Amino acid sequence: MKRSGRFAKSMPEPQWLKNSGLPCIFILLTITPSGKIIMSRQQHHEKLQRMYLNAAVNRQYEPKISVSRGEAEVIIEVKEDFFHSAHSVHGSVYFKVLDDSSYFAASSLVTDCHLVTVSYNLYFLRPVKEGFLRGVGKVVNSSRRVIVAESEVFDSRGKLAARGSGTFMKSSLPLDENVGYL
Repeated sequence: MKRSGRFAKSMPEPQWLKNSGLPCIFILLTITPSGKIIMSRQQHHEKLQRMYLNAAVNRQYEPKISVSRGEAEVIIEVKEDFFHSAHSVHGSVYFKVLDDSSYFAASSLVTDCHLVTVSYNLYFLRPVKEGFLRGVGKVVNSSRRVIVAESEVFDSRGKLAARGSGTFMKSSLPLDENVGYL
C-alpha cells in the first residue's frame, strides 16, 4: 500500500477478507472518547468542495475547486460577461478567485463552522482578456481566533495577474447540511 501523507500505514489484509475475493480498503477515522466519529481530512475537503460548487453565486462563474490541508485552488474560465468597458476581466472576478481560494485554504483547517472574511487586501498586476484565472491560496498563519491566507491569481499563460491576503475568523454558523456541507 502506498503511503499517503503522514497517517497512512501499510496494513496487512485480514485473512477472512483475503479469501473472500473482495478488495480491501482501509479508511482512517478518529473516534472521540464519547464515541463520535470524526471524518477524515479528505472527507472534510470533499464536503467543502461540494458546498462551494453548489452555491448559487457559482452558477454564473462555473468554477472548479480543489481543497487540501491549508491550500486551495480555484479556476474560472474567462467569459466576455466578466469584462469591463476596456474589454478585460473586471476586478470583482479577480477578487472572487483570490477570496475563494484563500477562504477555502483557511476553511480546510476548520471542521465545525463557517469562516467569515474579516479583511482582504489585493493587488491587480495585469489585465486578463482570455483563457482562465487560476487562484492558488495558502494558509500562512493560524491561531485560535484568526487564520491568515494568501492567494495568487495566474492567467492561462502562467503569468501572475493578481495577489492578495485575507484574514478569516470563525462564525457562529455551523458547517452542516443546511449550508450544503454534505
